[in-house]
Amino acid sequence: MSRTMLLLTVLCTACTPDRSPPAAARLADRAEPAALVADVDCDARPDSARVLRSDTVLTVEVFRAAATAPEQLSIPVSSDRQLAVCMAEARLAAEPLTYLPGRDDIPRLEGFQSSATCHGLSLTDDRCDALHLYWDGTRQRFGQWRR
Repeated sequence: MSRTMLLLTVLCTACTPDRSPPAAARLADRAEPAALVADVDCDARPDSARVLRSDTVLTVEVFRAAATAPEQLSIPVSSDRQLAVCMAEARLAAEPLTYLPGRDDIPRLEGFQSSATCHGLSLTDDRCDALHLYWDGTRQRFGQWRR
């Protein structure tokens, strides 16, 4: 094969479009299936969430319908920290957002929107109070709180 043909072959190979799946699909291949489906950002479209686990951190991965890439929230596993879970086996669940922050031992939450139709997320284990996650509409990201 001549040098010209070899050079053209290498160049054409380098120009081949990337046919790999989008980033969100690649992430979906390496983790447990979505644990739940609920509207978590109050846009009237279903979103999905799951947990990636290690001994020291849980990563809550939320695939919002309005976003092109998943939101990833790193939650430490530690009984010594307020915004952490005590056990790596914490369970992820959807929870209604019908409560009113500032009342009933619930702190005031920036960007919180009380709603009868969309949901927050909670991580619960058998040692600590639940860690609550909600969509902060003001900052366009997830917030968290614990009693």
